[in-house]
Amino acid sequence: MARSVVTSAAAINDIRGAVNWLRRNLSDASATKWNASIQYAILNLSHNAERWPEADEATDLGFDLREMLHRKRPHVYGSSSPSKVK
Repeated sequence: MARSVVTSAAAINDIRGAVNWLRRNLSDASATKWNASIQYAILNLSHNAERWPEADEATDLGFDLREMLHRKRPHVYGSSSPSKVK
């Protein structure tokens, strides 16, 4: 089931910050690779959102909100995306 995925401005800023940190502290290649992988993961949420657990705050917000962790180590980033059936 395809869903709409909304990426908040705060999430976009977090991603940009992570990419900038990776670029400064590791390499341009690492930053580019990580950014491509998180963008791919976000795009795929529309097709497999049910694979991820519901976020704790979903009930309080009143809509289906899924939470996806991206990568394992050393950088773990959470992604909470409200999704609605198209």
